Amino acid sequence: MKQISAPEIIQEMRRRVRLYMISVALIIIVGFGGTVAGLGLLKKTMGDSFTAGPGAILFIGGILLTVGCAWIAVYKLLRCPKCDRWVVWQMSTNYSLFAGMSSRTCPGCGSELFEEKSRRRFVRILIIIMLLGFAAGFIFQWLARR
Repeated sequence: MKQISAPEIIQEMRRRVRLYMISVALIIIVGFGGTVAGLGLLKKTMGDSFTAGPGAILFIGGILLTVGCAWIAVYKLLRCPKCDRWVVWQMSTNYSLFAGMSSRTCPGCGSELFEEKSRRRFVRILIIIMLLGFAAGFIFQWLARR
């Protein structure tokens, strides 16, 4: 176990959650956007000979790659900074509308991972992610119409 003070644990967990939220949002945007762009490019290059087979393989591969990358981000980032235990469920409940009812401590070492203001911070992060998603959708629509 690492020797880290309580404020440093909370700060490090906040950094990890922020990095997790941003990386998963970007993985989803790039993964699905790349899949759709790849399907369009495949259809354009194949022309009239385009069949569902290569498109289905590209689509399924793109979705699997996106989900795999998001899972790796979850596995690597959502761990207790002190004991390296997986704290996905604590993060999930503390960064939700039910944050007042959940435990803010690590089940492994008992360190406090989240502060009281985590719910408010979650709502702010969620709004930023939604705005990024709308912006990405707008950009993809604009590129599709060019």
